[in-house]
Amino acid sequence: MSNRKLHFKNLIMIKKYFNINLILCSVVFLAACKRDNTPIGPAYKVPSANFEVLTPFMASADEVNFSVKETEYFTATFSEEVSWSLKLSGANSGAEKVISGYSKSLDVANTLWDGKHSGLYFFRSEQVIATLTFLGSKLMYTDTFNIVYPRKWDIPGKVITALNFESAPGSTKFAFQFYDGTSHKFPDYKSTDPTPSDMIDATNNRIEGVIRDINGDTIKSERVGSIEGDKLYRFAGTDGLFQGDGYSDYFIGGGGLAKSPFYALDSNAENVYFNIYVYGTGDKNSKLVINFAEDDDDANKTADQGNMAQNYVLLEDEYEFGIQVDWVGWKLVSGKYSNFPLTTAGASAPLGNKKREPHHIGKIGMVLLSSNKGNKASVVFDFATFTMGKPFNPLD
Repeated sequence: MSNRKLHFKNLIMIKKYFNINLILCSVVFLAACKRDNTPIGPAYKVPSANFEVLTPFMASADEVNFSVKETEYFTATFSEEVSWSLKLSGANSGAEKVISGYSKSLDVANTLWDGKHSGLYFFRSEQVIATLTFLGSKLMYTDTFNIVYPRKWDIPGKVITALNFESAPGSTKFAFQFYDGTSHKFPDYKSTDPTPSDMIDATNNRIEGVIRDINGDTIKSERVGSIEGDKLYRFAGTDGLFQGDGYSDYFIGGGGLAKSPFYALDSNAENVYFNIYVYGTGDKNSKLVINFAEDDDDANKTADQGNMAQNYVLLEDEYEFGIQVDWVGWKLVSGKYSNFPLTTAGASAPLGNKKREPHHIGKIGMVLLSSNKGNKASVVFDFATFTMGKPFNPLD
């Protein structure tokens, strides 16, 4: 045999030997691996033809007071394990909470509810309809109960209500001007007349009693439910309405709390967020500005301003959160206090220290601006809060 043929034969033998060893190693490696057959994701099961609800579906209490941290849960037993869904619906608010699971029964362990909501709207003092359904089945069971008082969202060190739209602190008079109908929705295009102290710069602008779209036409079918509680706040108007376009200056109107100390807020502006639900009405010229005036000079629990001779100029720091409301519908808007710039007045305030100190906030004001002079603008807002550490999330 020639050397060339012998070399070729040796190459074939080496290749076969390598392939056999590779196969053997692969078999040994695979044999050494243990397969994990644990299911990934939740279990789902539709009721069988023989499925029964053995004990009635019912709420644990006919009434619940979430404001004192009471809770509600639901009970029922089934003939087999199934996938179920429990939907809680507020009769007036439109609020919803959905709880789902896979089990043979409902009890405090898998249906405990503390008054939080899954969707946009908050629960109120109202009747709640509880509806139990099952995956792949037309079976449905219901029960009702009443919320005596909804949950309080103030949590020390985490959430602080910025503006109580339901009533002014320490007073039976409302802090703002509201739509206040018999239900959670606006009455038909009616409003109580705004008072000069609340909403009008009597020398220039006026808040109107109708909602306008971007073309200035009255919106005939506008009905907006408040997010939390029975009331919400709304600005609408035309820049320079009283004395003509020559008096246009972007400012339309405003309101707020003259004295609102928030000394429980974190002193670190990086940890403080301001949150507010804002409803855009279609007026793309609308800008909502929230002003935060701080008490810098003597901690007298108010942000000072000058007297008449000083033209009431701001004497201490004031920061602002501007929101260009260019959408239609509700949106939760949040901003970090450390990002808020000084207002023009705040930048020139003689007693301000030019340091963002949220725990020194003494006044909060809301202002509606027109993005263009002389234009109409409108905005609706509700449930303003401060949160520490992160933006507001009702599911937290």
